[in-house]
Amino acid sequence: MGNINKKLWLSPIIEKSALEGFQPCFPPLPKNIRLSPAESLPAWLFYLPGFFWWVCLAIYYRSWTLPCLVNPSISLGGMVNETKSSIYEQFQTTPLKQYVPIFCRLHNDGLNKQKLQQAVKDTGLKFPMIAKPDIGCKGFGVKLLTDMDMLIDYARDYPHDEYFLICEFADYPEEIGIFYVRSPETGAFRVPSLTLKYPFLLSGDGTQTIRELLHKNAATKRLLSRCEMRYGKMLDDVLPEDSYFRATAVGSHTSGTIFRDGEALIDDALVAQIDRLTQDIPNFYYGRIDIKCRSLDDFKQGKNFKIIEFNGAGAEMTHIWDPEGSLWRAWIGIFLQISLLFKIGHQVRRQQTYKKPSSLSLWRAFRAESKRNRIYTVSS
Repeated sequence: MGNINKKLWLSPIIEKSALEGFQPCFPPLPKNIRLSPAESLPAWLFYLPGFFWWVCLAIYYRSWTLPCLVNPSISLGGMVNETKSSIYEQFQTTPLKQYVPIFCRLHNDGLNKQKLQQAVKDTGLKFPMIAKPDIGCKGFGVKLLTDMDMLIDYARDYPHDEYFLICEFADYPEEIGIFYVRSPETGAFRVPSLTLKYPFLLSGDGTQTIRELLHKNAATKRLLSRCEMRYGKMLDDVLPEDSYFRATAVGSHTSGTIFRDGEALIDDALVAQIDRLTQDIPNFYYGRIDIKCRSLDDFKQGKNFKIIEFNGAGAEMTHIWDPEGSLWRAWIGIFLQISLLFKIGHQVRRQQTYKKPSSLSLWRAFRAESKRNRIYTVSS
């Protein structure tokens, strides 16, 4: 199964026969992929009802920044501008260490080939590997690197004097996003959302170019500009009938990955496994863990998986981006996660002596992260 996954990620053109048995536990995708209802609206309009709900709860709980207390071990609770390396480092002292990819934090202060080669050697990393910003979200700046030349190019294009990570590539076919919450007072645990992530695969017909196929509907056309930056003139090649074009290697819906609501697959075994994992994380009560596994069944049994990302207070229930979902269900998800943020933040405030950040500091953190996202290189 691991070799099947490498064929998928290391080349944008994949023979259809190479994907037999890929993602064995996932339900099949519908034949025609469309934009999700949430993506059909401008972002500001989609999030506007959530903003008003945030205002209502801030008045009720008498704090705008209460949600930043939900994970006291992370800066601003993981709401914004937190470093991925600080979270990974917390895992190193827990049993979760075996499930976290090997990583190295690099300061882009004039990195050259020799320094990069030494960093790779010291950490024991091997190509392919993932490079990503230490501070970032939604897949901005994430790239799959297959050789040292790509790593050198990444460091050259990366913002000067900023930090980035190089991480072990998790060679598993199934990727899931598991949203969880735990009560700081009672320890009660629940998994309100499970997202299944499918790579975007464009099927060839032997007559049309990749560019022409991408133009066919809104869901694929939105990827055109990103694909032009990644693949250039390759888009003008005719895609063979027996092949797929893989648009992205990054598990982000903004990069083209297809998100499906996996609520029907949440069972006692899945909840118990996530409960066991998160018990080893101190003072983490709210977030989403992104996992790659050989199969969902293997993950439930606690084997053959890697934690590739931990998202704190800023995490979304990503099932809201399901193309087959409804706008109303997406808004319910937004309302629920904001309600949980304030409820858990209130419990932490009542139970422990943590100081809330000021509204100004939170606004500055949002501005800083937004500025970084605009200058990161295009995701692979």
